[in-house]
Amino acid sequence: MGVLFVTSATGGGGGTNSVTTGSFDTAGTNRIIIVTSDSSQDAGPSGISSSSGLTFVQIESNKTKGAGNGVVAVWRALASSQLATETVTVTYTSLPHASVVVMVFSGIDITGTNGSGAIGATATANDTTFGSTTIAVSVTTTRPGSLVIGGLGESSNKTFTANSGETAVILNGGTFSTGIGERENSSTAASGTNVTVGGTLSAGMVWAAIGVELLVAKVASQNNLTLMGVS
Repeated sequence: MGVLFVTSATGGGGGTNSVTTGSFDTAGTNRIIIVTSDSSQDAGPSGISSSSGLTFVQIESNKTKGAGNGVVAVWRALASSQLATETVTVTYTSLPHASVVVMVFSGIDITGTNGSGAIGATATANDTTFGSTTIAVSVTTTRPGSLVIGGLGESSNKTFTANSGETAVILNGGTFSTGIGERENSSTAASGTNVTVGGTLSAGMVWAAIGVELLVAKVASQNNLTLMGVS
């Protein structure tokens, strides 16, 4: 069935050192929970937690320069049990404008610890010139059936339109923070495919982006080949 989007949640605000999302239900077991954060004023995240006590691991972070001095970060956690009315809280080093987006996916590789088996290739990109109206980060897939997602942030609340074939969850967390969690609408069939997630802004602005490949669960034949030393 591949990697499938389950649900999302958001939270944001200005002048606060923590942001808590709305509640969400994982609607099943063995879900990868991806959290993206965009915060202003060089006020990077200092911690992340959930109402059920999930263990989060940061996948990547990236920064803009210029207006807002934004910091974008992406974390992962594995929910092995079904969670209802779950929330996520991100804390920050000072009092920024901040936006947090949670995305939940099923069908992922649950090997490893805290969702490590679900993460494939990653990439970062940014623009610091105020001139670009295109946000784009490209990831080359490493396994057939992967789904590429993005954590994007821009620093002046421009209108954002996602690329064709992709869906974005957009949150304006204040004057200097627009956080965007984006995903492909369907999995990428072939390994070695270059996938770009992003979109267009209504006007040029500095931005930062992180791309992450979510790995589909291996079928029994793939696991057997791995044991024999064939990947």
